[in-house]
Amino acid sequence: MNKINIKFYAMFEILGDSKSKMKEDGKLQMVEEFLNDIERLSNDEFKEIFDNGFTQIRNRNCPKIPGFLMLDILSNYVDKLVPNGKGNVNQKRKANIIKRIKSAKKRTFILNYDNRFNPTYELSSECIQDIVRTKGNFFLDFHDVNELDEYDYEILGNRVVLGYFGDIPSEVYEVRNGKLTNVESSTLHVSGFAYNEEKEKIDEEYMEAIQEYVNDIIDEIGNFFDGYFPKTYEEARQLLLEKGYDYTKHSELFDSMKFRYKYLKDRSIKNRNEIEFIHKPLISFKRNPKIKPTKKQAPTPTKFGVFSRVRNYEFTKTNQSREERVKRFDNEREKQEERDKEIIDVVIYQRRVVNGKEELNKLDNNDYKVVRR
Repeated sequence: MNKINIKFYAMFEILGDSKSKMKEDGKLQMVEEFLNDIERLSNDEFKEIFDNGFTQIRNRNCPKIPGFLMLDILSNYVDKLVPNGKGNVNQKRKANIIKRIKSAKKRTFILNYDNRFNPTYELSSECIQDIVRTKGNFFLDFHDVNELDEYDYEILGNRVVLGYFGDIPSEVYEVRNGKLTNVESSTLHVSGFAYNEEKEKIDEEYMEAIQEYVNDIIDEIGNFFDGYFPKTYEEARQLLLEKGYDYTKHSELFDSMKFRYKYLKDRSIKNRNEIEFIHKPLISFKRNPKIKPTKKQAPTPTKFGVFSRVRNYEFTKTNQSREERVKRFDNEREKQEERDKEIIDVVIYQRRVVNGKEELNKLDNNDYKVVRR
C-alpha cells in the first residue's frame, strides 16, 4: 500500500471529523499540499501510483477503488467541509481546490481500473452524505440489490449494483462539573446505492413492478365483482354479503379481499408475500363450486303499478361498462315517465243488469288505458 493510498484515508478521517483540533483553514491547507504533491508527479510517476486503483483499508478483499473515484470522494469531503454561502471567506478557496481535484481526476481516465466502475456515473447524495459522516470508515463493493437497505427489491430478482457500506460514529455529551463529558457512544451502520444513475434506474423498475402488481390486484377484484371495482374494503365486504357470502363460512374469502386492499394502501413486499402465499386468489373462490354463495330466497313477485320506477325492465348481463348500463336504465326510466303522464289511474266499473238488478263490477285498470283529453 503506497503513501498516497494511506494519505487518502487519513484526509477522509480528518476532513469528516467536525471535532478535530485542526480547523477549517488547516484542513484546506492539508488538501492543497496533497494536490501540490500530485501535480508535481510526472506522467510515469502518476501512472505508477494511480494505475489499477487503491486498496480499501476497511475491507481489503473488496475491489480496488479507481483513482478517479477516490478523487471524487475527496472532492465531496472538501465540499461538505466548507458550507455554501457568500459569508464564508473560504468559498473561493474551496472552489479552487475542487477545480484542481477535477483536473487530477482527468489524468486517471486513461489508466487501468476495474471496468465495473463507471467513470461517467455520479455518487448519489445519500452515498456522499453517509461516506463523509463515516470519517473514512467505509468501503465500496458490488452486491445484490436486495442486500442494500433501500427497499425490498425481491421482485426484481438478482441484480448486482455498486453499494457503499459504512459505520457512522455517534457521541452524546453532557456538561458535568463544568466540563463537557462523553456519556454515550454508538455506531450507525449504513448502506445503499453508490451510484445515482443505478439508484434511479432500479427505483424506476421497482415502481413499475409495484404498479404492475397493483394493476393485477385491481383486475382480480374487478373480475370478482363482474367488472366493478369497489373503492374500499368496506364497500367490497358489503357487496360480498349482498352476494350471499357468509363471513363465518367463508372467512378466508373476506381475509383475501382485506389483504388485497391493504396491499393497495401499503404496497409493501411483506404484505405482497402474505397475499401470494397465505391467501388464495379471489378468482379461485369464484370458480370453486364448494364455496358458492348461499342462494337467497326468491322475493315475492311484485305487481308493478303505474308508479313503479320502470316497469318490465330486464336486467340482462352485457359487456357494456357500468356507465353505459346506467345510462340505458335511465333512458328506459325517462320513457316510462313520459308514458305515465298520459295515464290516469282510475277505478273502472262495468255497469251490468243481472236478473233485473243493476250491478257495478270493478275492472282491473291495468287492462285499460285512459288518455287525458
